[in-house]
Amino acid sequence: MAGSPVSPGEVIALIKKAIDLYKEVKDYTEQIEKIGKRMPRLRDYLEELQELLDTRKNPGGIASLRATQVRRLNDLIGAVKDDAKDVYDLLRRWKENQGPGGVIFRFDWVAHLVYVLGSSPDKLQALGESIEAHLIDINRFVVLLSAFAHNAAMQQKAAQSKAPGKKKEKKVGKSPSPAPLTVPAIPAARSPSPSPVVMSNCTITFVDGDNVGRSRIAEGYMKLLGESTLRKKLTWRIASINSHGWAVSNTAGPQKELAQLNLALKPGAETPNFVAMDSLFDNKLLDFPFKHQVRTSISQRKARGLPKDLFTTNDFIIVFTLAQQINLIRLRELLVNFRSSSSDKKGRIVLLGDYVKRGSQIYEAKPFTDRTKWNKVTGKIKPAVKAFLKKEMDWTPPT
Repeated sequence: MAGSPVSPGEVIALIKKAIDLYKEVKDYTEQIEKIGKRMPRLRDYLEELQELLDTRKNPGGIASLRATQVRRLNDLIGAVKDDAKDVYDLLRRWKENQGPGGVIFRFDWVAHLVYVLGSSPDKLQALGESIEAHLIDINRFVVLLSAFAHNAAMQQKAAQSKAPGKKKEKKVGKSPSPAPLTVPAIPAARSPSPSPVVMSNCTITFVDGDNVGRSRIAEGYMKLLGESTLRKKLTWRIASINSHGWAVSNTAGPQKELAQLNLALKPGAETPNFVAMDSLFDNKLLDFPFKHQVRTSISQRKARGLPKDLFTTNDFIIVFTLAQQINLIRLRELLVNFRSSSSDKKGRIVLLGDYVKRGSQIYEAKPFTDRTKWNKVTGKIKPAVKAFLKKEMDWTPPT
């Protein structure tokens, strides 16, 4: 391993000073207020990261990081520190009405901003976007380290259970179907913070394993909401909605990279689960002519595997479990040079359930033919899709 991760303790202390200063200052511009409100979230993310980097509390997490990941993490912490210094200096100068050289002034806010920053207000927007990118990147490391630590603990527990003199305990009750990578429910990824700028012409893809159940329900429901919104002549900021399955073979897709992650693939000849489709469409909800059209188009399409350009052509990749989120983060690392930069606009991987409750996961219905269980799955997907639209797309539900 090329070095050890840098502790974010110094950065946390600096951010806390900026937060205290933000609380003292009044009469912000909207842009400065947005930056100030992001700082507590940045502090919380870093504190969770700091705990996961503590080798006494979590020796399994750091040990699983590759050398490139350690370097990327160090670069990320350094970039956060630089931006935190800029935020603190900006807030201090704003509070003191002070420009370069210590000159005191009272201008209108544009002149004030230009004088303080020595640049145009665009620099402030770039700073806000940079902080938002840091939030996303820190969250990725929190998810990865949490998963690695959990896996190490599970392996240790399994080893202990096989030790001489110990009987293997029989498990009672049912649990969700095993995922390729086991991850804990807590600590989990924090609720996604909204994009720094409301998007337009957004591209969205839902991803699960087989692309016959959850991903089709979510795709269909979002399309129904889109049609209903447009027919009411309200704003709809999404250009395309699709769904794919990471376990579905696609000869033109990232099959080599998926194999590196030990993810088994199968042919994509399946059509959607008809019981799952009934749980979404077989009711009076949004019962307009376009409902039949949406159902027909989704039901007739066979399952699709992941495209190789998944992370460069989609603004959001929405998943249903933490295991899926981890696997796609790992896949993206193999396919894309995803750096900590405010220019990263595509390929954001989010957990759908996070938009309703932190760490909430949505599993497939078992057995596949049980309508009652699929109704429950669909009942979890619907409010999460609506919450995503409101938070990320500034969506107004039609009445």
